Amino acid sequence: MHKLSTTSALLLTWAFICSACASGADSAPFPTADTEPTSAEAPVATTSVGTEETTSSAARSTAATWTTEPAAQAQIETIDVQLASGVASIAVIDNGPNPSLPEGAIERRIEFRGEEIFAIEIPGDGPPILLGHGFPDSLHLYDELFPLLEGRHVVAFDFVGWGRSSKPMPGIEYEFSTRTQVDELDAVIEAYGLTDMTLVVHDLSAPVGLEYLIRSQERVAELVFLNGLWGPSPFLTPPKGIELHADPSLQAAELAVEGNAAATEAYFRFQMGEFLVPSEIKADTIDRLWDLFGEARPAFMAMNDKLYAEVAERGSRVDEIRSLTVPVDIVFGGLDPYLSADLAVEFDQIFANSTLTIVEDAGHYVQIDAPEIVASAILSR
Repeated sequence: MHKLSTTSALLLTWAFICSACASGADSAPFPTADTEPTSAEAPVATTSVGTEETTSSAARSTAATWTTEPAAQAQIETIDVQLASGVASIAVIDNGPNPSLPEGAIERRIEFRGEEIFAIEIPGDGPPILLGHGFPDSLHLYDELFPLLEGRHVVAFDFVGWGRSSKPMPGIEYEFSTRTQVDELDAVIEAYGLTDMTLVVHDLSAPVGLEYLIRSQERVAELVFLNGLWGPSPFLTPPKGIELHADPSLQAAELAVEGNAAATEAYFRFQMGEFLVPSEIKADTIDRLWDLFGEARPAFMAMNDKLYAEVAERGSRVDEIRSLTVPVDIVFGGLDPYLSADLAVEFDQIFANSTLTIVEDAGHYVQIDAPEIVASAILSR
């Protein structure tokens, strides 16, 4: 049997998808909240628009590098945390400074439900800033941003299953869901004792952050909302990588990808390429995301299995986010082909207290394409 080249694998995969989707639309929207799931369909449920010129990637050469050198373990403390699901005992392991992390960062590993949440803290002044990533990402999604937040107190972490956090077996060892990730976010906030903070969310950490705020708004003074989602919307389209796994009609294409390493990598790179605008750092960024993706695939698949149903369920709960009083700074990359600028406008109409910036020359990863604009929103208070 001949081994497929990367290009051939991508073309084969794309041919499968185009054949399966030949009925018309480029990509099916998330089912709406009132759509009844069937065996053939997984369930899911004007403004001031700013455009600014971004600094070139060469001028951002001070961004942290992505490496995985371990730091020596130092101090351990245990704290009891009151979560919505009950009291959790969390062991906080302070490993001290780690030269492989952003400058000045101190590594921590927060033991949570038998797993470890990898987190970093950069000491500084002012209200704390907590950075949440989407998937298939990690805290390194903010490496272009860290230097621009110099002097501020910053915390970032990897959700369980991602980055340098534990990689438990889905279903057997751990439940991967938005609800569980809200508890992980809660555990990080409690472990660091964060109050009066700016919470930054992106992609699928957006519903995690919003669910946390629905539980309690006491500790969050501002939400920075980057290219994220909540419930069904006519302006929300599932990325092809998610649709490939979640749509039963594309099972043949998914098996073609999963059964061939070259096809898997080619499809990943194709999808990530749609999320980023052309730049000097685009290829390097995709390389780094791919390096981190291998161990995170089980979590990615497990979250995808529940994604459509979770999105659909939240469709009946829009009033819950409409009632939030925390100020929301919405910053969306206008070139995102899946979480569109129209979706950002829709959120601006839903939130009671929001501002909107659409960066016309940035894509889904607006914190990579336009970190200066994102930093400006974070540092606005």
